[in-house]
Amino acid sequence: MRKFLKLPLTVALRTPFLRKRAVYHFLHEYFPDLELSIPLSHGFWCPIPGPDAIYSLSEIFLKDEYGSFLNEIPLPRRWMDLGCHAGYFTLYLAWQHAVAGSTGDWRALLIDADPRTEASTKQTLIKKFAAAKM
Repeated sequence: MRKFLKLPLTVALRTPFLRKRAVYHFLHEYFPDLELSIPLSHGFWCPIPGPDAIYSLSEIFLKDEYGSFLNEIPLPRRWMDLGCHAGYFTLYLAWQHAVAGSTGDWRALLIDADPRTEASTKQTLIKKFAAAKM
């Protein structure tokens, strides 16, 4: 019975054009529903709210884009994240505080001109910092 019910979809997805259209549609309309997250360490996870966030994730967490400046200055206790987009810079600094064993008081002000980023920023930060006691 299941195979019979899935048959129209299975046949449609065998057609390359329809399969590409379906993938495009899911990628651009329903990507957040996948709830993808990459584990970092110390209980931190980096959510990927959309396809454009993959580049930021790669630069910040894999290529260590911010790593060199932390060798020259101590971890900040207060910072402003201008153009925060998904909040990865703040997530990175909070993660570095956890890696360093710093459980002290720190705060961040996140600002972005695009109001559509609010949902992805909250997804990135609220879940983790509720547990970490921001």
